[in-house]
Order: sequence, then structure tokens, then C-alpha cells
Amino acid sequence: MDITRTSGLVAGLLVATGVVAFAITGANSVTALIPAFLGLVMGGLVMLAKAKPSTTKAAMHGVVIVALLGALGSIGRVVPAMVSGEIALPIAFAAQLVTTVLCLALVAAAIRHFRAQRRA
Repeated sequence: MDITRTSGLVAGLLVATGVVAFAITGANSVTALIPAFLGLVMGGLVMLAKAKPSTTKAAMHGVVIVALLGALGSIGRVVPAMVSGEIALPIAFAAQLVTTVLCLALVAAAIRHFRAQRRA
């Protein structure tokens, strides 16, 4: 699977995570949509890369930056909650954990892809 397709898949999963978390919380917390916002930005960059192939390299680097920011933002809340064992909002924690895992997986996949491209 190429990095553009992988990025599109992760973007869709992030949007779904955000929408589900928002719905489960009773649409009370806009912060539950943060994964969806990350996914929308990534999805926009993926669509740009597909629509205009000359932008693929820059767009995919943009996706990785968004994923890295998403991972750093989420991990900053996930790790302390896991260490302390105090999870105040299980839905929020689950959404943050899913966001962290998806974003870190995408960053790792992109690094492997970029290294392979450089060697080719």
C-alpha cells in the first residue's frame, strides 16, 4: 500500500474516531472532534496529492507533520493518564489513544516510505 493510500485510510479513521467520540459524549464537547479535524486536514492534503501529482511529495510531508502534531498532542494526555491510572473521561481517553496510535503508525509508515524512495 502506498503512502498516499495509507494516509487516506488514517485520515478516514481519524474522522470516524472524532465523530463517534462526539456522538457518544452527547455532542457536548467540541474537543471530541479534534481527531476529525486532524483527519480532515490530512484528507485534504491527500486529495491535493491525488488531484495534482506534482504536489504529492509536499502534500505527504504535510500529512506527516499533521500526524506528528496529532501524536504529540494526544500522547501528552494519554501517557499521564496511563501512568496515574486516573482516567476521568473514558471516551475521551479512548479517542486520544486511538489518535495517538493512528498518528504514530502513519509517521512510522511515512518514514519507511521516504527512506525507500530515497534509496530508489
